[in-house]
Amino acid sequence: RVTNVPVPADGFILVGTNEAARFLDPLKPGDPVAVSYRPSPAVAWAIGGQNYLVRDGAVVSGLDNASRRPRSAVGFSADGRRMYLLVIEGDSSRSVGATLAEMAAFMKSFGAANALELDGGGSSTIVARRPGEPLTVLNLPASAQRPVPNGIGLFAQPGSGRAQHLRIDGEARVFSGLSRTFTVTAFDEQYEPVAVQQVQWGAKGPGVIGSDGRYTAADAPGSRVTITAAAHGLTTELQVRILGRVARIEPQASGGLTLLDAAGSTFTVVGYDADGYRALIDPRDLTVEYDPSLVRVEPEGDGLRAVPVATGSGYITVSVQGHRAVIPFVSGTRSTLLASLGQTALWMFERHPEQVTGWVAPSQGPGGDRATALYYTFAPAEGNRAAYLQAVAPIVLPGRPDRIGLWVQGDGQGAWLRATLQDAAGNSYTLDLAPRVDWTGWRYVEAAVPGGVTYPVSLHRIYPVETDAQRSYSGMLVFADLTVKTALPMPDAPAAEVPGPDAILNPGVPAGPESWSFAVLAALPDVAPEESVKAALEADPRFFLVGPGLRSQVREILARLGAAAVPVYEMAPPARYLDAGGVRFILLGTEQGGLRATAFHQWEGLDALLEVTSRAGSIRRVVVVGGQSPLRFRDAREGQLLQERLTAFEDRSGKAAAYLGAGGAAPGVTRVEGVPYIDAGTPRVPVIFTVDPTADSLWLRMGR
Repeated sequence: RVTNVPVPADGFILVGTNEAARFLDPLKPGDPVAVSYRPSPAVAWAIGGQNYLVRDGAVVSGLDNASRRPRSAVGFSADGRRMYLLVIEGDSSRSVGATLAEMAAFMKSFGAANALELDGGGSSTIVARRPGEPLTVLNLPASAQRPVPNGIGLFAQPGSGRAQHLRIDGEARVFSGLSRTFTVTAFDEQYEPVAVQQVQWGAKGPGVIGSDGRYTAADAPGSRVTITAAAHGLTTELQVRILGRVARIEPQASGGLTLLDAAGSTFTVVGYDADGYRALIDPRDLTVEYDPSLVRVEPEGDGLRAVPVATGSGYITVSVQGHRAVIPFVSGTRSTLLASLGQTALWMFERHPEQVTGWVAPSQGPGGDRATALYYTFAPAEGNRAAYLQAVAPIVLPGRPDRIGLWVQGDGQGAWLRATLQDAAGNSYTLDLAPRVDWTGWRYVEAAVPGGVTYPVSLHRIYPVETDAQRSYSGMLVFADLTVKTALPMPDAPAAEVPGPDAILNPGVPAGPESWSFAVLAALPDVAPEESVKAALEADPRFFLVGPGLRSQVREILARLGAAAVPVYEMAPPARYLDAGGVRFILLGTEQGGLRATAFHQWEGLDALLEVTSRAGSIRRVVVVGGQSPLRFRDAREGQLLQERLTAFEDRSGKAAAYLGAGGAAPGVTRVEGVPYIDAGTPRVPVIFTVDPTADSLWLRMGR
């Protein structure tokens, strides 16, 4: 505030500081002044940011390295010819995000000589168009996708519309004896989709492919098949891997199917072979059983669609290669009519912005019963305007409603009609009741309660919104008969198919004569630690793997027991390795819940070790060792990334890999894409593992 004198409606205040103040000094009221502005230096485009992450090739000092959140950043190479865009998920069940210091390290490692943090948190969003596909949000935003004040967009010029590339679409895995249906996408030089003409198919390897792109695999686990497609004078190939026969199946319909409308719901069925490799089951390979008087099930793409025929509940059974799964379903809802909208005292008028005016008054509903009217005037103002029918106290909705609805007497003004819910965890959700109130008279409107809410949920407000800043008008909406719809009770799901104990824990054959052992000890017991180590020595281990900080203590105990020659290695960063009997052990630190959190640069060491190991002729197998399994990393995305690394290592090298977690509540094995993830369990008791160099599949086992 620079003056107490009111500014005339057609006047301005010119404010200058430093040199600009001296420039303004000679001016007096009435002098003509022309104001112009331009960026200096000239720029093609600009965006606001928060913190410099990398400046002139060096990470900026003092950046926060404690708070992990969703982040966004932009950076440029030293010559300014390459731009780097980075979005990291966070605040979600699958990612904890990154610190500013980690973001800076990432950007520098990519090659950015200068990098800037952009708006993060719930604004961190990346949208891209993959070749031949529409725009897609690639990350999981921390909140619902929301408007942001600025962003960076890269746009391609329209293409010629003539096919320049082909791509075979379909999962590149299939179980022995089952099928996979492939399709072809064509796109032009700008990767815009082009209508595909007739496709000719071919397959080189075990199995056959039909003219419709449906490939049926032979019973040849481990084989690779080359699928070829030709169209538009172009050809393309896809390498397909034949898995073993199905060992179990799992429908992707968590908790059953709730069929609330005529469109029904879709689900897929996933299969696993004995090694844990996963693939979708083609719906044409499934035998499907259900009650046709209640539901209709039909193939749709890679899955099945269940469409309700009548109100009720029941089961859908799917089976393939002797394995079956049962999916419960329910169709129809139970409606509960609430009296809240007939009690005007429960509501009050609120507004945004202050130029909006209005009030609440009693009225009559469509059947003559009591209702509540909202009178409002949208005066001219910048931005969106809203008139709120605001609950004096939140209206708690009974049960676990799937949908809410109400009757609305419209005014034909065309406002956007919305409502706000809040769940028991304090999260707010905005529902769209109608895109435009373009009707007069009574109409029933309804919206689904978002998935993932924590019940009970409460109704906070119902409101019209005007998004056109040029429009101003008055209106009246009447609200009556608030209704919640709850799905009928879901029938109990039968017990799912559970795989038996893994052979690593319960081998059916003894280890070969050339086998050797090692011991894992994550923590020393509080009582008689020497006895614990002595018991492990009875297995004649080649070495001990111990938790962080235990190496000197265990070496002292071994020396007292006359076994000082037995090596002891700590499972701690930085990433290191040891070789024994043709097996490379890569030692990682995970005690802080993951690789990055424990020591940020472990990833670089791990990637380098996996790469050199893939080419090392003397190494036939790899065991990655850490205190915690990646299946339980605090950052699920990082755990998934480590799993993908080990699967890719097996695929490109042909060498077996395993992950050994020194922790876990109890011994266990989970196979993911052919790689066993082993929990040693009982961390204060030494666990013996045996390596059998002569075995092909069961080369690592727990126990002697």
